[in-house]
Amino acid sequence: MKKFLIKVIIFLSIWFVITIPIDIYITKLVRSSKARAIEVWEDIFNGRIDADMLFLGSSRTSDAYDPAVFDSILGVNSYNLGMHGNLIDKDILRYTLYTKYSNATPKYIIWDLCNGAFGYSERVFDYQFAPYLFDRDVFRFLHSPRHKFTLLDRYIPLLRYYREKNILGYAIKNEHFNIGAYKGFKGKDWHWNPENLNKLEDGVIPMCYNPELMPAFLSTLNKMKEAGSKVIFIYSPFHYFGQAKQSGMDSLFSIYSRIAEENDCVFLNFNYDSMCHDTSYFVDATHLNQTGAICFSSKCATVLDSILKISSH
Repeated sequence: MKKFLIKVIIFLSIWFVITIPIDIYITKLVRSSKARAIEVWEDIFNGRIDADMLFLGSSRTSDAYDPAVFDSILGVNSYNLGMHGNLIDKDILRYTLYTKYSNATPKYIIWDLCNGAFGYSERVFDYQFAPYLFDRDVFRFLHSPRHKFTLLDRYIPLLRYYREKNILGYAIKNEHFNIGAYKGFKGKDWHWNPENLNKLEDGVIPMCYNPELMPAFLSTLNKMKEAGSKVIFIYSPFHYFGQAKQSGMDSLFSIYSRIAEENDCVFLNFNYDSMCHDTSYFVDATHLNQTGAICFSSKCATVLDSILKISSH
């Protein structure tokens, strides 16, 4: 038994000596990537975001809110924190990490609440977290049945990169994604693709409202308000071809309106905007392309200014 333990210790010692330098090298390589998701995380973890206005939400947020447009119209310094695969629980994590590593308090927080916002995020795009398991909040979030990261992923070198192999393709190999971004935003120079919509049957884009998430959501909302931020909820444009395949949206909009009213927030609904009838603004029914992002950002900033008089402050 003693000889066996000695062999195990020797093996583990050799394993760690070999793998730790490789793990460090891969982590540095990934974290130096120009891929948009990594650049935003690096700005967060290095405390480089000092913004008057933050945009929070899913891929609909990251694709729709152009900080350059908001800055020019409102005279603010904005930043897009939108994240692919986000629902409310990941929004809360994103904001928690922002406040943890930044000393700046935004005056305005634009929180884009999509049709599926009040659901639990699954493992979609979890590979982007692989270099950041050192953070307790990140690991606590991922160490769950839905995301399945373990203590071994955190403490055994290279294991998290073996599990999340996609991070290497995203950050290193696939040049398509190494596009860089401006204040967290990079518009999609893509055109309308009806194929994604044609694959869907009527009624398969449901609204999602899980009341279990409400306490954490309201707690985060209160933290935002206590810090002095004005919170604006927005439902960004959704092409009407896709609206025909949605269900339960009137009920969801009523919930958003009630939350906004009860918590002294603003709710702006662009679901019925004229943009929603023009495919030239969209990649698919749910996501705007670069042309759509510029148009929507201009409209949104103008409406916000008319309500909150931001540019005159």
